[in-house]
Amino acid sequence: MKLIRAMILILSFLLFLSGFSKSVKADPVNIKNWRYCGKTIHLKTHNNGFNGFYISATSDFRLEAKRGKSNSTKFLIECLSDNKVALKTYLNRYVVAVNDQDLLADRQEARSWERFEVYTSNRKENGFGFLSHKDKYMVAESDLTVKADRDWLRSYETFVIELNGDEPPPVTQCIENDGGILRYPQHKALVGHTTATTAEIYAYAGAGRDVELQYKIENDNIDDCKSVSMQPRRERQNTSLAKLTGLNANTRYQYDVLVDGRIAASGAFTTAPANKNNRFKYAVFSCSRYQHDTVQLGYRKALDLRPSFSLMLGDNVYAHTVDRNARLNIHHKKQRDIQNFANFIANTPTYAVWDDHDFGNNNSQGGPVSEHPARERSRQAFMDVWANSSYGENGDGVYHSFRWGAVEYFMLDGRYFKNKDSNPRVFIGQKQLNWLKNGLRKSDAVFKVVANGQTLMSGSEGWIHAREELFSLFDFIRANRIKGVLFHAGDVHQNRYANHGARRGSDFRVGYDVQEIISSGVGNRNNGSWTMIDVDTTDSNPRNNFIKVTYYKQMNKADAVDATYPLDDNVRINDVIIRGSDLGY
Repeated sequence: MKLIRAMILILSFLLFLSGFSKSVKADPVNIKNWRYCGKTIHLKTHNNGFNGFYISATSDFRLEAKRGKSNSTKFLIECLSDNKVALKTYLNRYVVAVNDQDLLADRQEARSWERFEVYTSNRKENGFGFLSHKDKYMVAESDLTVKADRDWLRSYETFVIELNGDEPPPVTQCIENDGGILRYPQHKALVGHTTATTAEIYAYAGAGRDVELQYKIENDNIDDCKSVSMQPRRERQNTSLAKLTGLNANTRYQYDVLVDGRIAASGAFTTAPANKNNRFKYAVFSCSRYQHDTVQLGYRKALDLRPSFSLMLGDNVYAHTVDRNARLNIHHKKQRDIQNFANFIANTPTYAVWDDHDFGNNNSQGGPVSEHPARERSRQAFMDVWANSSYGENGDGVYHSFRWGAVEYFMLDGRYFKNKDSNPRVFIGQKQLNWLKNGLRKSDAVFKVVANGQTLMSGSEGWIHAREELFSLFDFIRANRIKGVLFHAGDVHQNRYANHGARRGSDFRVGYDVQEIISSGVGNRNNGSWTMIDVDTTDSNPRNNFIKVTYYKQMNKADAVDATYPLDDNVRINDVIIRGSDLGY
């Protein structure tokens, strides 16, 4: 009997060891669906929870584990077509395994021996091992150098990925078992028109899919989750839209888009304030050219700054076509495949107008529909991909307005009616001009922002070339003593501020100087420029309210399309403050 008991104990112990041994081994990751593809990360060692070690590329580009955080600990996960990854360092060097099996950082392109397969660790949540081409794992040795070793992943060989601020918000946890997370770029969501009590969420899953939105106030319990169907709309190329109502003002919500019962996209947003006396900020972008920049770091920096909403002022893609299907399934899809852009629009209410490159060809115009029938196809394609408050009037144009606190935004369409061949020339057209004048006259907003893809003055495309139309607007503002009007524009691939009244005299005064904020080039390889605007309407005297403009651009032009370029160098330049007293108060 003792012998039997001993044998049972030995057998149990062996089974225990077998289970333990199995638990420390790794499972391969399917790179195709891996959520860390294309993201900048820190690599922590397994022991980071105890001693704070990060993997770092040192001055001689050898990798070691060291304490604390620095730019040198950043790596880009670049996912390759053969189900392997390459690790790129901050200095655009690839991590490579050299002959002595140490790991170095090297400027060369990723070849097979420089690639790593990714294996998860069953031993530590969010732990990963990187298997080299020669079946060697990256391991942190006792002397804290990082080497390649043939052994199975053990605890000291496991790395924890820490994202560099670009991870989407956590899912709402509205469902306890979601059957897996399905993250494909075509399912990326967009937060559209948002008020103090409503919000619109857009997603694209395609035809024949079961699409649902689940949402709740951030940090609320699972019992507080709500659900709304957002089935594909046949008339909108099978894109989906959910309209949320009964929301609380100035409150942050989380949401998940479920496709066929699995989470396909997640995001968060904050509703508009209910009162006039508040402070908020918003981002302004134009010229997102994925053909030049497949990373567009400005959107990631902007998301870090948590704007209340954003304005997309045209050239949101460079499509150069009026083909409705191509606009959605090629150009806008490629733009929304860019992780930084996708994360931004999924977490920030976004309002858009177009300019020439996403309306048609370069310098394209609409004019009379009898002469340019393709403009309606462009309009339909625009409505397929954005979730604005409205789209023009009676089936014409894409102009619209919305309000945020004490500021009203008039988003103009400078292409649908444009006719440079008429006499006099037409820029926004009489119908839209009347809409704008009526909106400005009725508005009680402290600031009234007139936003357009094209500038007032720049080049051959500026509004000044439809002089009669522009000065009709100025005369109207002056005659009706409308205070607080200023202009936003894009188009020119530069950030600019212009006080036109100070430079050009009385023609550009409406009782105060006409001022224009230009933000353009976020996806341009030369500068990556964009703008963040801080609004303060907390003072009861509107003279003391202000708009502060902070311009951003890429510091190093050569690295403007390099995903590993640090956001710290997406620098602030040329802060401008415009006060209520500058705008007629």
